[in-house]
Amino acid sequence: MENNERKISTVEAILAVIFVASADLMEFLASLLAIPIQVIPVVGQGLGAALMLFAWLYGFTVTALTLTWIYFKGLSMRWFLGGSGLELIPGINALPLRTAAILAVIAEDRLPLLKKASGLVKPTAKSAVATK
Repeated sequence: MENNERKISTVEAILAVIFVASADLMEFLASLLAIPIQVIPVVGQGLGAALMLFAWLYGFTVTALTLTWIYFKGLSMRWFLGGSGLELIPGINALPLRTAAILAVIAEDRLPLLKKASGLVKPTAKSAVATK
């Protein structure tokens, strides 16, 4: 594979964002609904805890599958690991950090193409002549 070739196709990028955004949406909805549900005595507390546990398990599964996919694609995991690590902090996990992290992975994959298309990358021979 050449250095300027994409490792993630457009369809894969769209599906990855939808997959990861579903986990962020699930955690956001669970954190919104868990508190009002817990007002119901006994049953509500169990439902609220079950809802949060299900959202956490779903998010953990999505993270594990996405990390495996990133690894097999040969991409850098630093952005996604950072975003997923922040998702472990209670309260902050309601933010779409995992979705932002997968968007950063996709942008990093496409960055060489963006630099070449915009003309930001100059050939080294011309750069050496221009500086002398």
